[in-house]
This record gives sequence, C-alpha cells and structure tokens, in this order.
Amino acid sequence: MEQILRYRDPELWTDKSRTNLYISRMMTFTDALIISAEAHRDVRDSGGVEYIKHPLHLAHLLKVRGLSNECQMTALLHDVVEDTATTIEDLIAKGAPESVIIALKLLTHVRDEDYVTTMIATFIESGLHPRFAKIRAKEEEYFRYIRNIGKNDIARAVKLVDLEHNSDISRIPQKDMDDWNTREYIGRRNMKYAIARNILTGGRVGY
Repeated sequence: MEQILRYRDPELWTDKSRTNLYISRMMTFTDALIISAEAHRDVRDSGGVEYIKHPLHLAHLLKVRGLSNECQMTALLHDVVEDTATTIEDLIAKGAPESVIIALKLLTHVRDEDYVTTMIATFIESGLHPRFAKIRAKEEEYFRYIRNIGKNDIARAVKLVDLEHNSDISRIPQKDMDDWNTREYIGRRNMKYAIARNILTGGRVGY
C-alpha cells in the first residue's frame, strides 16, 4: 500500500502548492538522483566536467561519513532549485521528505537585495569607498545566509561538503590557473568559503 504523506509545516506551502498537500509516495534516493540528473542535463562546470558529478560527489562524501539518507538526498538536490527551473513545489509534489524540503529552502540562496542595499548605505556612511562597500555588503548578505544554514543539521552538513568540494582547486583547469586574475579570484573565493566553514563549524574541525 502506498504511503500517504501530509506536510505539517504551513510555511512550506504557497497557494500553488496547496493542491499538492497529500503526496502519494515518498521520494527515494534513486528518485532524487533522477531528478537531479534530469535538471542538470547537458550542464558542465567551469572545468568542463558534467555538473551532476558535483552533487553525486557530495552525496558520496556524506554516505561514507555516516550521514543519513535524507542528508544524501538533499545533497543530490541542493542546486536544483537555485540553478534550474525546478521549484520547491515540484519537489514537494514528487514526495520529497519534509526534512529535505526544509533543508533545501535554507540552501537555496536568493540574494536579499534590500539587505544588500541597506548594508551598502551603512558602509558608505561609515566612510568606506562605494566600490568596497558593495563588496562588503554582498559578503555580509552571504554570511547571513550561511548562519541561517547553520540552524539546520541537514543543511549544515550538505553546505560543509559543498564548500569543501568547491574549494578544491584541482577542479580548475591548469590553463585557467595560469591566469593571474583567475588565481586572484579563486583566492578571494576560497577565503570566503573558509570563513563560511568556520561559521558552520564554530571553528571546529570536522562535521
């Protein structure tokens, strides 16, 4: 008999998704893999590698480190809503567990432009040059996003392995690393990722 699921958290629901309140079957790991593979079809990363290998790598890391099946499913789906046409409502309709949906909502980064604008004005008022005020404001908004992720165990675990993999410079072609501007960008980006990891771990090593 198929399991009937009902989501309890009213904040997960929009007018569009209320018609899908009852889901006929719980999403499995294989379902999540298929959804991710289809969503990222024909997409490659900056190194030319099939993008699906990134979420697969994260799911594998979480598995060997003993994290839950729902954590691994979240890893498979972590970029689907942010980077493709798939929506949270689509995943709810396909039976994604509530814990996965909650984590995905935290992991999906939609920049809060109002917050960025407010922070730019604050930094300029404090005497910072407008160019650097814009950079600082975007960083502050990103770290606020990271702090919110830290409130949820599944989202936190997925983001940590995501930061780990994205900080791996071996994924970047050597011809790109030979370019000074690219090296400078990667250096700044990985410093930001290191700060994000520190926020999520509280300065501890591990997961």
